[in-house]
Amino acid sequence: MIDQAVTFVVATYNRPDTLLIALKSVQQQSEGGWKVLVVGDACTSDTALAVEGLADPRIQYINLAERFGHQSGPNSVGSMLASSSLLAFLNHDDILLPDHLTRARSALRKGSDFFVGSALFAETKTREAIESAVPLFIERSRSDMSPADAFNPGANLFEPASAWVFNRHLMERVGIWVHPRQTFRSPLQDFIMRVWRARARFSFGNIPTVLKIVTFRTTDTGGTYSVPSSQHESLAQLLEGKSADEQREIALAAAGAPREVQRMRRRPNPLSRLGDILIFSAGARALYLRTGIDSVAVYGRAFRRKPGRAYGEMVTQRTKLSLPDAHGYEAQVEEAARQFGYRGRAVVKDV
Repeated sequence: MIDQAVTFVVATYNRPDTLLIALKSVQQQSEGGWKVLVVGDACTSDTALAVEGLADPRIQYINLAERFGHQSGPNSVGSMLASSSLLAFLNHDDILLPDHLTRARSALRKGSDFFVGSALFAETKTREAIESAVPLFIERSRSDMSPADAFNPGANLFEPASAWVFNRHLMERVGIWVHPRQTFRSPLQDFIMRVWRARARFSFGNIPTVLKIVTFRTTDTGGTYSVPSSQHESLAQLLEGKSADEQREIALAAAGAPREVQRMRRRPNPLSRLGDILIFSAGARALYLRTGIDSVAVYGRAFRRKPGRAYGEMVTQRTKLSLPDAHGYEAQVEEAARQFGYRGRAVVKDV
């Protein structure tokens, strides 16, 4: 029988309230054979106390001495330390439904390397969402996903990483997550593009098993706010003790029938529209698969844009702290992993 032990890597930064709800959703999986490695991004002691309070030997917590300022570092460190045959990520503010792992393993047993589960996405901007007692789920993963979507504009088609379960050997083939300032894509999309280029066999879930709930949101008027933990707590209470099907019904009832996540909309400016067509064309995808040259990066460098600028601004808004520089990133990942027993190298591989 194929070993299907899985390690969930959970990157976290000072949000013990939602972290506990995410971890309890792992504990409620209908199948066992899992471990959780929570990787704190130089968190305060509150996070350690929260994890210790679960008193579950399957859940381990490590706290990095130096802050990365983004999930790429903790995700990379945790992936390097994991020893199970399967690997998964879980955002510290998302919730897994009880049959997530069951459906993922079923797909992987059929020959898939990388399972992308279907997710429900909470509303992020309106006053109704801000004032709601529970998160309102208004979008769901697309039903017509394909591996080539890894190259398409926007990371939202493969969001969230919480929906992924995959063979750990892929990390050895494609390397660690990159620093936001090293890519013109998001670190999440950069990683999934390298997995695609490595010719991984993808499978896609068609029944939602993940609830995507961001804890920091931007309003319609451009303001920002942090989602109150009461929304997570109220939803968790509604879900507690329910079957996976019942939990799906509860999540869907919060906002009615959700629409599918939107693909890129063509921009009104004719030149911009033409640029989009060229950058994301079939030829550009083929070039990337063959050589690793990303047309988005070529375009960004041609117009002297800085990679990761928007991401850095987002991190500053969320944490009130600046995003650390990319200089020495791989060495920092390697040193952090080594402190907890890793003996390999942190490499970003061009597959």
